[in-house]
Amino acid sequence: DADAYLRLEGEGGANSDYVTSDGTDGVLEIDLSSSNDDITGGGEGVNPDALTRIDDLFAVENQGTQEVELTLNKSGDNAGLATFYVDDYETTLDGENFDAGDSETISLEIDTQDSGLDGGDEILDTVTFNADET
Repeated sequence: DADAYLRLEGEGGANSDYVTSDGTDGVLEIDLSSSNDDITGGGEGVNPDALTRIDDLFAVENQGTQEVELTLNKSGDNAGLATFYVDDYETTLDGENFDAGDSETISLEIDTQDSGLDGGDEILDTVTFNADET
C-alpha cells in the first residue's frame, strides 16, 4: 500500500512492465506469464536451468518514524529459487534494515540452474513483507 508505513510501489522502475498491480491497492504483483499484456516478445516465465535477473522491479520505502528490519515469507513450490535484492545483487532484501525515510529499488533473481525444473513448474506464488522495529 503506497500510504502504509512500508510502501511497495511498482511504478517507474526500468522493468516495471512486469509489475501488473503496482501496490497502490495493497497488492504488488509481478507477472512473467504470457497473460501480461505489457510484455512484448511472446515469452513466458523464466528458462529452466538458467540464472534470470530482473533489475529495478519495484521500490520499498519505510514511511514510518522508526528503523525496521524487513523480512520476507515466500511460498510456492520452488520459492527458495527466488531472491529479492537491493539493487546490486549483493545485498538481499530479506533481513535488511531500513531507517525511517529509506527507499530502495528492488531487483529479483531466479536461479533454476541444476534445479531439475521443467517449463511450467511453479517457482513463487506469494511473498509477504514484514517490517519489524529494530
